[in-house]
Amino acid sequence: MMSIVVRIYHHLHAYIMWCFYACQRDPSAGCARPGSLIAEPSFPERGLIASGIKPEIQEKGASMTMKRMHFVSTAFLAALLALPAVAAAHLCDNVYRQADKVIFKPEFTNLIVKDRAEFRIFIQNNMDRGVETAGLEAESDAFDVTITPNAMEIPKARNERDRVSFKVVIVLKQGISSGSYRINFRLVGRGETGKGREIARYTVETGKEGVAIPASPALTVKGGSVPAPKIDGVLDDATWREAANFTGFKVSSGGQAANQTVGLVAFDRKNLYLAVVLTDSEIEKVRAAADDKEVQQSDVDRVAITIIPGGKTQYGFVVNARGAAEACKLVPGSKKPQQCGKGYAAAVGFDAAQKNWTVEAVIPLSVLGKQGIRNGEAWKFNVMRYRITDPRGEYRSCWSGLPSKHDDPAGMGKLKFEIAWGK
Repeated sequence: MMSIVVRIYHHLHAYIMWCFYACQRDPSAGCARPGSLIAEPSFPERGLIASGIKPEIQEKGASMTMKRMHFVSTAFLAALLALPAVAAAHLCDNVYRQADKVIFKPEFTNLIVKDRAEFRIFIQNNMDRGVETAGLEAESDAFDVTITPNAMEIPKARNERDRVSFKVVIVLKQGISSGSYRINFRLVGRGETGKGREIARYTVETGKEGVAIPASPALTVKGGSVPAPKIDGVLDDATWREAANFTGFKVSSGGQAANQTVGLVAFDRKNLYLAVVLTDSEIEKVRAAADDKEVQQSDVDRVAITIIPGGKTQYGFVVNARGAAEACKLVPGSKKPQQCGKGYAAAVGFDAAQKNWTVEAVIPLSVLGKQGIRNGEAWKFNVMRYRITDPRGEYRSCWSGLPSKHDDPAGMGKLKFEIAWGK
């Protein structure tokens, strides 16, 4: 960049000086003054001008004019030299205004530490540009933290798997008792521009060995003759007034989520009906991401429902805030999920005044490999919420167990069915 600026300056300076000599030689050009004419420079002298070396000038008037022109070219050079600094500052400011697009993805969501632990924190840069040099810093009252490397380039992500990672080693400090502790991470600039300035931050919840994992909850669902709800994202049907409900979603530390979620379950002879109400203090961000079609599906808030209706086959149903729905099943012995869900449908709705959004879904029992539901039957069941708008805080919360093992059958909750129609 600097060499280009210098070359532009030399060319401009030579042009200004050549115009000066031409004007002095030809008064008809309207720029010469009486008594200031000098001889046109010879070819060697032109070469000296082009290389930035000024020939000797005898006339005072000509000398003063030449100095003014030299001042103009020098001022232009100073302006050119200032451009890179202005551009760098503009780049820096834009980066720091897009902190919410830097996604932290640790290897775990709940870490139980005995004395020492080692893990990686992945960082995905969804900003409109890369970060030339950045480092990760940490603060914790309970742990001594070492992070490598000290700094690295964080390029703009091309897809959701495009990310970099830092290695983190934490060692428990002396005298720390059992409990939940936080490690606050800060991504900061390491380059000359914006050095030490925070780009984004993320908090990891950890606990000393012995932190209890919450017991799996159970929900009793009664089936009746209530008409099937209209799947439109608006929970105004009679079905939901009679439905079984559950809440108490937990984050990675095992504590209650600040932005809580409420689930509703009902069923009839042919279908399972599910509704989820997701409160969000930043509902505007959820709605904005859902409305922006350029945002990737995976970067929109979503709900994941996992069901094991007897046996070992696991069924998964996902709905995001955009209303996009997917269904699949994982058969024992297979590592690749299979698409399923014929007849499965979902819709979403937003209520800005109540600061929540809703999911309403119908799952045909045939999709779950069931012809009906028997009285007293129990299924393993869980609901996970992905809060993409707050990747550094309550990124995930779930009804049963901990988010890191939300689809582990051992930690899933239960749906217990009671038949209210003729047995």
